[in-house]
Amino acid sequence: MKDRVFFVTAAGGDVGASIVKCIRQQYPNGKILGSDLQQYIQSADMLDEVIVLPGFSDPEYIVAVKEICLQKDVTHFIPVNEGEILEIARHKDELLMLGIKVLIQSDMLLQLSNSKYETAKYLSKFGIQTPETWRVGEENLTEFPIIAKLDKGCGSRQSEIFYSNSEIKKADLTDKWILQRVVGTPDQEYTMAIFSDGYRKPEYICYKRKLGMGSMSVYVETVNFVWLPEWVEKLAKALDLRGGINVQFRLEQGLPFVFEINARLSSTVHFRHLMGFQDAIWWIQMLDGEKPNLCSVTTPLIGVKKTGELIFRKK
Repeated sequence: MKDRVFFVTAAGGDVGASIVKCIRQQYPNGKILGSDLQQYIQSADMLDEVIVLPGFSDPEYIVAVKEICLQKDVTHFIPVNEGEILEIARHKDELLMLGIKVLIQSDMLLQLSNSKYETAKYLSKFGIQTPETWRVGEENLTEFPIIAKLDKGCGSRQSEIFYSNSEIKKADLTDKWILQRVVGTPDQEYTMAIFSDGYRKPEYICYKRKLGMGSMSVYVETVNFVWLPEWVEKLAKALDLRGGINVQFRLEQGLPFVFEINARLSSTVHFRHLMGFQDAIWWIQMLDGEKPNLCSVTTPLIGVKKTGELIFRKK
């Protein structure tokens, strides 16, 4: 195999920088390129080169990505944020034809995870519990509270809780929103990473986390439940999982309710890496035709985010 050259997008963000850390620790002699909208980014000290790229909605975005991949002999391309991932998915075959390995989920899983409504309806067909979910206008609500979320995209940065039909009507929500029954409580909310190579049983790590500024995870504590291995296998089979995903769920009366799936690596990827769940590296190894040494992490562990500063000298 020729020398690995990794190209990580959105390397100035928390997720991108965390992926760069994982790669640098696993492949200290590998070359890592990182792109962002600006030159001065938090992962600059771990990168061999910082590349300024246009935004993913720019018509020149994919042209620039392919040019860089060719000019820099990129072997592994890792798109990071949701918008970039969806744009790259439309051009994945073009990159594969150039001999570039693209760390990205299946089209089916990307489209599914991009809609909270479709995620809920799809998983319920396989007996996996999700909160009751309605599109705006089709609801017949008798039980509150209800949470309104934007259907597309990940995260809960834009959401609102309602306690009556009159409140919902007054909010005048558009069809871009969905309504879900609020299940469980915040202290019963968990995040889980799952990885599967499609042949062996899927592996997982489950944890509670605390968020800091910018919704970044600053504290992670692993947990485990006796029912998790069977439930994870059921979920991975329903999704025909190859590679990694991030799942968020809440417990209600001891039962898990999935409310979001992120079909990508998440901001806790480096926490997980240090805890022994090295899904970013396993995904790379899988693309390389290797057999990763997969394992679940079920031991009690705590991770706390370390902060630091970088100083740039102006040219």
